[in-house]
Amino acid sequence: MNSEQLARQFEKAAHGSGMFELWDAFVSTFAAFFATGCGNGHIEWLTDRADGALKRITEAAQKDVASLYDPVVQAFEDDPWQDLLGDVYMRLGIGNKNTGQFFTPYNVAEAMAELTLSKQMVEDAIREHGYLTVNEPAAGGGANVIGCAHVLKEMGVNYQTDAWFVCQELSELTALTCYVQMSILGMAGVVQIGDTLKMDYHHSLYTPMCVMDERWAWRSLGKVMMRL
Repeated sequence: MNSEQLARQFEKAAHGSGMFELWDAFVSTFAAFFATGCGNGHIEWLTDRADGALKRITEAAQKDVASLYDPVVQAFEDDPWQDLLGDVYMRLGIGNKNTGQFFTPYNVAEAMAELTLSKQMVEDAIREHGYLTVNEPAAGGGANVIGCAHVLKEMGVNYQTDAWFVCQELSELTALTCYVQMSILGMAGVVQIGDTLKMDYHHSLYTPMCVMDERWAWRSLGKVMMRL
């Protein structure tokens, strides 16, 4: 299933609800599903957000929200190297043009990753620290970090075990979109929601891979011990 087909499924699932409200309900509930049990303390704000988003769509749409999860996961199974949700978001026409919200085309994101990452740089970082840290201060829906993960894979690097992705994003809804895509792709890292310029983050969400692979648990413990 491609992004155009998926966009049509969203339109069918709306059942009279606004498309932005449906997207909010979908992303918030999906993110809450992934965030539960991932070492994310105090995620009541996310579950409250998901509940509130569901209440803003029709009852028929509420019943269909969960039916959108599987085709999204399957689309990534078919082709993991894409900004699927970013593309669907723009196809649905719900991007905020007033704030200059336009998602970077995935082919551009991947090209930038190829220009930024060199095999020598990656190998040196892994040799010194045990893994590579990738930081994206304006993550959007996650196109740039997905592009980085693909470039690492093409280099022969296991991006799930040898790369730590730190993403910051001002828009809460967009940050949750990034978090969902990272979670589906098994990327280990954290999405911080807030103002990067002010270093003011309101919420941080760790992806499921942080607890699924014990190496990340030990690495996190090591960081904590170093700060004590």
